[in-house]
Amino acid sequence: YNEGRKLVGGVITTSRDLAANSLMWLTSKETKDRMLKLIKAFSVALTFHLNTKGGHHKLRRNDPLFEEKVYAEYQAEMRDVFRDEQDKDFITTC
Repeated sequence: YNEGRKLVGGVITTSRDLAANSLMWLTSKETKDRMLKLIKAFSVALTFHLNTKGGHHKLRRNDPLFEEKVYAEYQAEMRDVFRDEQDKDFITTC
């Protein structure tokens, strides 16, 4: 448990550092926005990768539609990040 907490803390710290450096060094607003969205999307993807349910404890593995429901939750989380289903990064991550 403690080892996992340390690793997650490292991911959070690294994400913050990457976001801060991106805002400092990238010049265009569009590039900055895209980078911040990708950093957020990474944490969502990592959560779903490490936890089959993606942290949604109401889902049950014995449900015949389990995989479809998890994928729908994943897409909903990514929609919150990208705000546009036509975004090429949204399409790539989903």
